[in-house]
Amino acid sequence: MVFRTATALRWRPTGRLWVMTFDGLPPSPNARLHHMAKARLVKQWREAAMVRALARGIPPLRFVRISATVIRRRLGVADEDNDRARLKPLSDGLCSAGVIPSDTRNYVEYGPVDEERGEPGVRLLIE
Repeated sequence: MVFRTATALRWRPTGRLWVMTFDGLPPSPNARLHHMAKARLVKQWREAAMVRALARGIPPLRFVRISATVIRRRLGVADEDNDRARLKPLSDGLCSAGVIPSDTRNYVEYGPVDEERGEPGVRLLIE
């Protein structure tokens, strides 16, 4: 039996970079929302990512590296794990757009998630 490992598919710099920007912030895993309200928000974010990926013409890729900058009014108020979890609906949108077959470790490597001061939003970098 042959097992396919993630190390064979690891991200390598290709010089190809796509940047997608979003106004506002995806729901936090710590948000105290009714489960249906949260599901509606997650769906909106997933669809927004899918539409932007299709509009940018990002082709189907074998492996991607996703990095992000979370833009907020005050810095130092959220931990990196929380910011990284906010990216889940966006990576699901990339799957829906056909950019990646799945958002598992076999196809996605997550790069740094930085924060920046400004109007709330997310800048997603796909390499």
